Amino acid sequence: MDKEGNPSTNPDAYFAGGALMPMGGNDSAHKGYGLACMVDVFAGILTGLGWGEDPQARHNDGSLFIAINASAFRPSNR
Repeated sequence: MDKEGNPSTNPDAYFAGGALMPMGGNDSAHKGYGLACMVDVFAGILTGLGWGEDPQARHNDGSLFIAINASAFRPSNR
């Protein structure tokens, strides 16, 4: 978005005081698509257990568990 808060596709608007929207932008953006692909990559491809819905894949049942230490990004308010 530009510095006035209006949506923008101009990359120079960021450097002129604008901002990047988290996770795909406005409500019509495909926010979950990229996350779903990354979960599939981490749980299937990196573990060697297959990905997608390929019935010929090795197992097709990989799992992904993520533990995030929030205080590594910003201090706790406690």
